[in-house]
Amino acid sequence: MNMARQNNNRRGAALVLAVGLLAIFAALGTTYVAYMTLEQRRSNDYVAKVRARQMADSAIWASVGEIQAALAGGETPAMGPREEELVPVYQKVLAKSTPVAWERRDGRVLVSVEDESAKLNINHASPRVLQAMLAIDGQLARTIRSRVPRPGEAPSKDQQWFSSVDGLVARGFLTRDALNQVEPRPGALLTAHSVADNLNPRAYINVNAAPKEVLAALFNPETAERIVTARAQQPLMDFAGLLEATQADPATFNLEVPADGAAPTEIAFQSRSFRIVCTAEARKAGEVQAACRVEAVVVLSDTGVAEITYWKEMPAVVEERETAASGLNTQHPVAES
Repeated sequence: MNMARQNNNRRGAALVLAVGLLAIFAALGTTYVAYMTLEQRRSNDYVAKVRARQMADSAIWASVGEIQAALAGGETPAMGPREEELVPVYQKVLAKSTPVAWERRDGRVLVSVEDESAKLNINHASPRVLQAMLAIDGQLARTIRSRVPRPGEAPSKDQQWFSSVDGLVARGFLTRDALNQVEPRPGALLTAHSVADNLNPRAYINVNAAPKEVLAALFNPETAERIVTARAQQPLMDFAGLLEATQADPATFNLEVPADGAAPTEIAFQSRSFRIVCTAEARKAGEVQAACRVEAVVVLSDTGVAEITYWKEMPAVVEERETAASGLNTQHPVAES
């Protein structure tokens, strides 16, 4: 009787142990499946982000190529926003080497091109031009200019280039409200990236594209009005043509005009610098998985060689498609150079 009871106890204990081990293994299995599911989701998210970034980068360089081709053909590059659907990569290759493509588009790109040569470069503007453009007094204008390196001179410890227009606020020269009064839309009138070589800045403001506010700061309000009227009839081709069209006295300009009457070093009559903003969406089965926004400024030499003077990458807000395409910077930067 005691022996039978002991056997039953042993069987009961073994059953309890087996059930316990089974519960532990089930919990471990469930945890492992959940972990692998999470890791797969993370991997998919990472791959989607990489794809979005690659699409954005590709669209930037495709736009650079289009700009180069337009300038080489004597044409004006297309400005403003546009939308593109990207042809997807192939899904797989069958045994007979026949590629099978996705049945859907797997990417969407918004690209906007803006003329950076139409803006005033704060790294190279003279005190008189800064005073007129920023609506500040002469002393502050001279102070700003003194804190920026000068071509051909060794910079002092207090001098550094502006890396962005916001540097005017960050370095304490202007308040945010004062800058917004000058430029209600960021990047509309001012830039810090339209020059490929800050030590040799030449021909970086296109008078045929610059808005009246910039022209008024460079020349004077009356000459600016005449330039706008003249270029509406036909593009200005050189400085002599500008003077003839405006009948202006170079002595009244805020620019420094060489004694021989040549064009000021800042002035150009064709755009060579462009800001490209691209928002790319990586999709799967029509659903957006990730989006990336890249903003770049490219400067082209007279021979068409492109140099990137500004590059910024950031995550994009998918819902803000119109804002992203317009070239406005509403995101927080991830990488900037």
